[in-house]
Amino acid sequence: MLPKLNTFRFDDQSIITLKPEQMVDHNDWFNIQMQLQMIKIKRLKYVNAKTGKTIITKQYNFERTHRIVNPELIPKQINGKYGYSDRKFQIVIEPKFDEVGLFQEDLAPVRIGKKWGFINKKGDVRIEPEFQQARPFDEGLAAVMVNNLWGFIDKSGKIVIEPAFESVTSFHEELALVTFKGKRGFIRKGGQFAIPTTYDNAREFSEGLAAVKLNDKWGFVDYTGNIVIDDKFDEASRFSDGLALVRLNGKYGYIDKKDNFVINTQFEHAESFSEGLAAVRINGKYGYINKRGEIVIGPQYDHASNFMGGLAHVIIFEKPELNIKGQGFEIDKAGNVIGKIQ
Repeated sequence: MLPKLNTFRFDDQSIITLKPEQMVDHNDWFNIQMQLQMIKIKRLKYVNAKTGKTIITKQYNFERTHRIVNPELIPKQINGKYGYSDRKFQIVIEPKFDEVGLFQEDLAPVRIGKKWGFINKKGDVRIEPEFQQARPFDEGLAAVMVNNLWGFIDKSGKIVIEPAFESVTSFHEELALVTFKGKRGFIRKGGQFAIPTTYDNAREFSEGLAAVKLNDKWGFVDYTGNIVIDDKFDEASRFSDGLALVRLNGKYGYIDKKDNFVINTQFEHAESFSEGLAAVRINGKYGYINKRGEIVIGPQYDHASNFMGGLAHVIIFEKPELNIKGQGFEIDKAGNVIGKIQ
């Protein structure tokens, strides 16, 4: 399922929503989560989750170790050029690139002029910039675009899967999701098709299964392409924590891998489970449920992200009818506000 999120503009002390909820793919969702977690906050206020009363007010240079996602090197822009800082926001790779991606497996994609290549953590170019686009390494391979088609390279920069696809994902569970002539399927690291491109849409493999769409309905297949859950859902997401989010007749619920409804379809919108909790929307507001379907954090937010590292980002709009300005928080699994952007 494609998550619904808002897009944001950031400064040191605020979050401003730019657009109302829109559908984004998984990579965009991840990028938005990263942006939310990479704000250098100058001040934090700790408040009581229920009353909103200030408990502690403290001003200091906010350290990134308090945040959810914690890469060793963080992209940093100065005067229109990009480099990287460390967790204390000290520059370690001078801003000299036109665009950069995240470090994964000790390399990061960077754009120099119009072409993308890869650098190491010293800032040295390890793979020359010769690609139209490039993505971080995952499971030893990185997706690159040549002549408007996607393929894969290894860490020496050698093309190991020829660019032939309209779109690709990174490899997950040894398989990559690809689009060929408008249809989607899966390839192995040798470039062979594990599942032919016969589907109208598909999600990446997770926990041994992948959601696939055929004739406007979603089901699930295993690594060999065998259908293990019939295509009958209006939407379906990846399995996470043993459950998959699905939609039927306009409502969202969760199934297990044997196609049993563990939590019946009842929510206006919902997210996949992460660390035992899932964000769900009830009467226009988001809260969180556990894997028994019990509400553990009451619906009160206008936006809610997945839990990562024991924390989740939530937003309450000051003017929800306009989606103009919001207040961002970090909450723990009990619903306590841990951080509040002032």
